[in-house]
Amino acid sequence: MPHKTGFDVLEGLHEPDFEVIFITAFDQYALKAIKFSALDYLLKPLDREEFKMAVEKFLEKQQYNYDRKSIIKNFIQNIKAKEPDSFRLAVNTSGRNYFLKPDEIVRCEADGNYTRIFKNNNEEIFTAKTLKEYDDILAEHGFIRVHRAHLVNKSFIKSLNSESKIKLQNNTEVEVSRRKVSEVKSLFNS
Repeated sequence: MPHKTGFDVLEGLHEPDFEVIFITAFDQYALKAIKFSALDYLLKPLDREEFKMAVEKFLEKQQYNYDRKSIIKNFIQNIKAKEPDSFRLAVNTSGRNYFLKPDEIVRCEADGNYTRIFKNNNEEIFTAKTLKEYDDILAEHGFIRVHRAHLVNKSFIKSLNSESKIKLQNNTEVEVSRRKVSEVKSLFNS
């Protein structure tokens, strides 16, 4: 598409009702597609197995009821957003879609290839994305990976104790890896 991007095309559509798989030669566009709720992305040159997996993921997603229009609407809203405060993270679960502001999320915790998201209202959301995927999305929204299993919203960190655990505003304690202790300490010095 010489004069438009796939994002431009999606923005120009009125209430699209379809799935999106981005095929791109550029990593930054692929990552942006993930951030903005795309079903999947593939990098050029296309790999037959990756394409097959993307289609299988699409077919699997069709088996449970989810609001595709809301996901696409959120996707387009995030593309158009000029301010970071306008960003909404689409979190898909088997029973519901959530559209969360980053400041609603206290922390995320790895659970194998799944992630538990803990909100500031004490609600817990279990989702089938890895913690790394959420780290890639939320790092630019004030989150810090303090441990291989923990991603924390910096604004909810209250203190760091001598046992290398941070205490959050909701009094939850989260372990900090030895590699991350100095980075966490620097949050209190700035």
